[in-house]
Amino acid sequence: MLNLNEYYVLGIDVSKEYLTVYDGNEHYTVRNEKRLKELDRLIRRRVGEEYEKVIISYEPTGGYSYHLFRFCSKKGIKVVRVNPYRASHFFKSQKTRGKNDKKDAEDLRKFVFVFPEEVKEIRLDERLEKLKTLVSLYEKTQKDITNWKNRLNHMKEYLSEKKEVIEDMRGVIKNLEKNKRRLLKDINSIINEDKELKRRREYIRSMYGVGEVISMALLVFFMRYPNASRSQIVSLSGLDVVHSSSGKSVKRKSKISKRGNKFVRKLLFMSAMRLSRKDGRFKDMYEKLLSKGKSKKAAYVAIMRKTLLITRALYKNMTFFREDYNYSAA
Repeated sequence: MLNLNEYYVLGIDVSKEYLTVYDGNEHYTVRNEKRLKELDRLIRRRVGEEYEKVIISYEPTGGYSYHLFRFCSKKGIKVVRVNPYRASHFFKSQKTRGKNDKKDAEDLRKFVFVFPEEVKEIRLDERLEKLKTLVSLYEKTQKDITNWKNRLNHMKEYLSEKKEVIEDMRGVIKNLEKNKRRLLKDINSIINEDKELKRRREYIRSMYGVGEVISMALLVFFMRYPNASRSQIVSLSGLDVVHSSSGKSVKRKSKISKRGNKFVRKLLFMSAMRLSRKDGRFKDMYEKLLSKGKSKKAAYVAIMRKTLLITRALYKNMTFFREDYNYSAA
């Protein structure tokens, strides 16, 4: 167990332009830029070049926290990466009045002392970080396209005389579609440059119903959690079942947690709908579940979970899909 008194422990709240830092005595605000020179100077004033004596606790916030993640990896700084969902509950448990960047930095520092076992050493995987960022941008672009198409349909139905506005909206959608294709090309380029990644993606895609986009998303998802067990990978995708009951009177219907990767879950759902109609084995599974009284949604979730575990087995074992293989042992 670490003796935290020997370390310079920092809680850092991350925003787009600035990092709010708390070291147990004072608050600092430094710029969130590529090399984090201001944060580096702050640390060196305290520990010199002994970065191994520093622990930084922060809440990962997508692209905004990338510079901090990279800085810690290069300098050999130990970190505690507090899951946003867990951070929210921890902040509430501290019963601090109000919420601002300084209080969040203070609570993130406290988290280290409450959960010292969470302190980890990290290693930067440049490929994975690039892929994560590009996949996230792809997901957001797809969401924007859907939103703009819905707005366009609304305009055409109720304000069809506004032809210039409608043409402008079509132009926005066209540009977003162009950006989406460019992002997919960039993602494919990174994957295809690495022989192992390219091969692993081919294994994932060898399963019927798994196309270009979902194989891309699953590859990055599996890369992020290489040591996760079967149950853990299901939980990380938000497909784990949550039971809600209390005593004899409260027994709510079971449901999936939806706490994991939303994009992967959405793509798996689309794949499950296709598999339930066209793939013999999954079609039989779907109809069997319905005959037992399960809802369509529950049947789709079962197919989603099975697809996730099978593709994970293909990824881990580096093998092509076979109908006769027992994937439950993978």
